[in-house]
Amino acid sequence: MELGLSTATVSRALSRHPNVDPATRERVQAAAARAGFKPAQVKNRPKHIALLISLEQPRVEHYTAEILSGAMEYCGQMNLDLSVICLEPRRITPDELLRTMLSRHCDGVITALVYEPAALVRLRDAGIPVVVVSDDPGLPGVGALVCENASGMRRLTEYLLGLGHRRIALFCLQMQSSAHGERLKTFKRTLKAAGCYDERLVYPVAPSPDTVLSGVAMAEAFVRDGHPATAVICMNDEVAYGAMRVLRNAKISIPRAISVAGFDDYPMSLYVEPTLTTVRQPLRDMGRKGAETLFAAIQSGVADTAGTVFPADLIVRASTGRPAKA
Repeated sequence: MELGLSTATVSRALSRHPNVDPATRERVQAAAARAGFKPAQVKNRPKHIALLISLEQPRVEHYTAEILSGAMEYCGQMNLDLSVICLEPRRITPDELLRTMLSRHCDGVITALVYEPAALVRLRDAGIPVVVVSDDPGLPGVGALVCENASGMRRLTEYLLGLGHRRIALFCLQMQSSAHGERLKTFKRTLKAAGCYDERLVYPVAPSPDTVLSGVAMAEAFVRDGHPATAVICMNDEVAYGAMRVLRNAKISIPRAISVAGFDDYPMSLYVEPTLTTVRQPLRDMGRKGAETLFAAIQSGVADTAGTVFPADLIVRASTGRPAKA
């Protein structure tokens, strides 16, 4: 490799030594990748996995905590180092993301955040394996673990239809996420097949750092409209928590006057009043499998891009029932 650098500098760059300028390290590693060269691994050094989170991203508190718990469990068993790194997908360029991962000596990355494809490709091309949990960016060489979002939403919607509901609203977060996109499309398709879809009953809102407040905003609009549905499906459980608070304050009884359901099955859904009907997404299992898939990619140098699909189970609790006039 003709880089105009000393052998010692090249060696330090390839071993991800901290005392190397990130731009130089990136240049050396890019040249090594083009040449098909892979440096020998330092013996006995635990592999270092990074879990990327965002303090501004919705659903951090419960969603990421469950994924982190599963990843920690696997890393502890396999003697892997796991770091949690806070980054904002909207504010970091692909090059900045790569430099951050190199400066932290990360051997691989797990993320449940929605990054631009270029950022994930940048990591992949630099030889840092990436596994995306709960979303599928559809990128060659990038691993993905997803839940059966479509079948989960279909089961939930059909369950409410089976109870006799014909006016079903959706409280929908406007997110660039294949998971949310699948849920929205399935909701529409299922109700259209039943002959009772109404576009006016889809309440979209831009996500906020506190997803509960997004649920509050949608429920307030719903109440102002005269609560024109007998059931509401919320895009996730935290949206449902906010919606239930507004409905309760408006003296709208759950489930006697309106049924409310969520998606994800966060632990708190067992403790809200009434307990929340939802669709269980096995986030802890997905976090564990994400770490396992990533470690395999680090060992082999090839990410498993076939993807793993986890079941989405309908969990019926006290927040849903038959409509009052069914």
